[in-house]
Amino acid sequence: MTPYISQIKSYLKIASFHEEDTFHSLLEMLWYYYTTFYPINNDIFEDRIHALTPVLESLSKKRQRKLVNAVVRLCSEQEKAAFLAGLRVGVMLILEILE
Repeated sequence: MTPYISQIKSYLKIASFHEEDTFHSLLEMLWYYYTTFYPINNDIFEDRIHALTPVLESLSKKRQRKLVNAVVRLCSEQEKAAFLAGLRVGVMLILEILE
């Protein structure tokens, strides 16, 4: 498997990605493209956002924006951490099976 990883690393060094400064690893790149093409936007999420509407409306526009930005950033960070941890567990499982 090591030759494949070396080939991927070599490719990443010469490949041109417009977000190249964003990615620190191949796992981060996978997470980025996964969330880009499979966004999480379901009915449960929508219902919970609507439940917050009265609270948000009681705040100034500036505070609304700050609160929404903080929540979105927190959710995004947790989603990314969970996705990357899931990939790592999957890889460990595959390696265990192949032994």
